[in-house]
Amino acid sequence: MRVIHILAGLTGAEAFIALAYATHVAGGDPGPMTMGALAQLSAACAGLALAHRSGRFTLIAAAVLLLGANIFAGVIQMSTLVGDHPFRILAPVGGSLLILGWILAAFTKPNAT
Repeated sequence: MRVIHILAGLTGAEAFIALAYATHVAGGDPGPMTMGALAQLSAACAGLALAHRSGRFTLIAAAVLLLGANIFAGVIQMSTLVGDHPFRILAPVGGSLLILGWILAAFTKPNAT
């Protein structure tokens, strides 16, 4: 679960970098950058929470959630920065993984106290 903890932290950091860029540097519409960053922030928070649980199912849920958020946000943010690109088609894949990750997270077992 340490890897999930690290990935969640890095995801949150990248989200704040994107928000700062959207606020201070982006000359165009910062909306897509903000949307991607919010997806990453929510996934980072969930990833940190799931990192403190045990079990293979929890690990899978957290990995799918973080992977989906980073694909989705990365494609949206890249589109904002460079315009149209061939990887744009991956946004629905990332969004679908993000949704699946949240559904899987809903069924993880909390640690016994």
